[in-house]
Amino acid sequence: MLVRLSTSSLALAVAMAAPGLALTPEELWSSWTTSYEAMGYTVTEGSRELAGDTLTLGDVSFRVEEAGTAEGLTVSLSQIVMQGAADGSVRTTFPETMPLKIDTVDEEGRPVVIEMTLAAPNLDLQSTGDAAQHTDTYSGPSITVTVDRVDLAEEPDLADVATITVNEVSGQSVTSDGGRSISQTNRSGRIDYRIGVETADGSLAANGSIEGSESSGEVAGAPEGSPGLQEALDEALKAGAVIAGRFSLGAGTHQVEFAGTDSEGEPSSGNLALKIGPAEMTIRLAEEGIAYQGAATGIDTRIEGGDMPFPVAYQLGEVTFDVQFPVTASEAPQPFKIAYSLAGLAVDEAIWATFDPGEQLPRDPASLDIDVTGQVRVTQDLFDPALAQAAGDAAGEAAGGMDETDATGTEPSEGTADAADDTADMPSPVEPVELTINQLALAALGARIAAEGQLAVPESGDLSQPVGTISAQMDGANGLIERLTAMGLLPPEQVQVVRMMLAMFTRPGVGPDNLVSEFEFREGGQIFANGQQIR
Repeated sequence: MLVRLSTSSLALAVAMAAPGLALTPEELWSSWTTSYEAMGYTVTEGSRELAGDTLTLGDVSFRVEEAGTAEGLTVSLSQIVMQGAADGSVRTTFPETMPLKIDTVDEEGRPVVIEMTLAAPNLDLQSTGDAAQHTDTYSGPSITVTVDRVDLAEEPDLADVATITVNEVSGQSVTSDGGRSISQTNRSGRIDYRIGVETADGSLAANGSIEGSESSGEVAGAPEGSPGLQEALDEALKAGAVIAGRFSLGAGTHQVEFAGTDSEGEPSSGNLALKIGPAEMTIRLAEEGIAYQGAATGIDTRIEGGDMPFPVAYQLGEVTFDVQFPVTASEAPQPFKIAYSLAGLAVDEAIWATFDPGEQLPRDPASLDIDVTGQVRVTQDLFDPALAQAAGDAAGEAAGGMDETDATGTEPSEGTADAADDTADMPSPVEPVELTINQLALAALGARIAAEGQLAVPESGDLSQPVGTISAQMDGANGLIERLTAMGLLPPEQVQVVRMMLAMFTRPGVGPDNLVSEFEFREGGQIFANGQQIR
């Protein structure tokens, strides 16, 4: 819930920096409120005064809530001034500071209030065009969001928790369709943040900076009369709503320090240092599904302290991901894709020295590649509020089934087991139909294993007994076994067991240390490895 509200907060802050305006102040305000109402906000104004070409609005409030709950985000503005100019443009002025409040709940359902302040001094916003379509350009020296206070249910409040400052902000927005569709581009300079939390259990302090950011996106609301994005996201998507965006960040550095107690009650502290090169992410959500891609390069991490006996440091050359998945129910199977790649994983020499001081293992960077596609049948809209409600109710029943005896580690009560069974028995809204392994590869310690193949649900519909073939090959497996044995990490009495397992599931391939396998899954649950039945 907090993630959704935080996302709404960011969307509102960006939109306020480049809102959908109209040619006259009154048209401006009408278009603006239409945009926010399409996103699920309730907009209220305490006063309104029109003097010539200037519209002044007092005590303006924007409120969005989670459907069926009292959880929500409120943004308050003491005054908004919209001034028409002789050239037909409109200039909008906001207060330099604006309070934000998030009402949410903790893990036990107790109320939590987060109070924040958005500061945007000397923000300049100009709008040109006409009532049908207009372009809005903004710029400012900085935008700062401060988390002033977190009001916890039964614990001391947290004060001055965090601050993030985005410098040299600028952007442009194009609004059309009566304020229901907005496309925009944004750019910023250096981004700085700091976090500081102290409780009876310990403390956390973090700070960091990012060289800059760029983003572009669009929000196309459903036709007038359709549900808003916050009101009923699944229905809005089916009516034609689209949310899309692209975000890129410059290189960044981050520092985290923590202190508390370990599992034995002894004082414990540690720190994390992280550097990340340029990164980017794209997302698109529409009736046909969600597409979510991203990449980050030059990741350098060092962790020390806590329960670790020595510092842990590692580097990653690149990490990428690509997730594409349907979200709308349909009787026909729909395509999906899940891909993940990790390249150039190298660990610090201090780690190698703890288990391989003789340098018998290759130090080559490790890599992992996963590329899976297929077909699934979605039986219920994944953003259907009823689905989330059912999952929440089941989780609540499972948690409520625990009694004090269960919490001490003894055997679960009958009520706990029944509640857990109810959660496990919830029907999944997604039914696999076909799975294609385009690539599944892992390379590390001088060895590499790769697999590919295709599996499908049999005519019987039994998901536990797929039908298809998977092919795999291993390079360097025997060499790795010999090195681990020489190092004493693989006891001699276990070497024969490992080699017997390899002989059962593999056969010699091409090359001195190449093994191949072909697994065939047949109707009825039969499994064959290289032509020999193993089940």
